[in-house]
Amino acid sequence: MPHTAALVVSLVASASALSAPTSAPKAALYNAIDKFNAATAIDGTVPIDFGVKGGELDKKSRAPRNLFPDGFDAVSENVGTAAKGVMAAVDALAGEASLAANAADTWKTADSPLTGEWSNLWTTAADATFDSKS
Repeated sequence: MPHTAALVVSLVASASALSAPTSAPKAALYNAIDKFNAATAIDGTVPIDFGVKGGELDKKSRAPRNLFPDGFDAVSENVGTAAKGVMAAVDALAGEASLAANAADTWKTADSPLTGEWSNLWTTAADATFDSKS
């Protein structure tokens, strides 16, 4: 999957200094995530009870289950389409210059782009999916 690295670097966690959209692809990603959130607010999310029986882990490999695309498509057509929009935005962002290669160079300095609060904006990993009650 070509978008895996972008997913990990750009979506899973974003430092506050990096979170404001500064490029068209990054702004498109934030917009796509907003559309996904709006679709799940109406239609719901993938139900996950943690563990193998609940769908968090793959029954054969016990690896975290990938919710894209089947899990999102199963919720509704709107959620599936919105998820595909996020993944397309991730692929577009993957072509942008990234701070990831040198991010650790400034680790623990006041001006590090890694300084600040991190949050999960969007993920395809069932084991990293939590509801508001978690």
